[in-house]
Amino acid sequence: MGKFKAVVPLTDEEVGIDQVFMTKTNGNAPIIYNMNGQRINSPAKGLNIIQGRKVLIK
Repeated sequence: MGKFKAVVPLTDEEVGIDQVFMTKTNGNAPIIYNMNGQRINSPAKGLNIIQGRKVLIK
């Protein structure tokens, strides 16, 4: 399934994450997120996270 076997908190502090979803992607399509951590289909003007790297789109 994934590369993680067990995810455990380092502290008792709550982080506000309720659920984690795994999605399958097209092998050639880049994975793109906005700066709020939301997955988007194409880069938007401003900062984006593409394949784990911050990219500025003018």
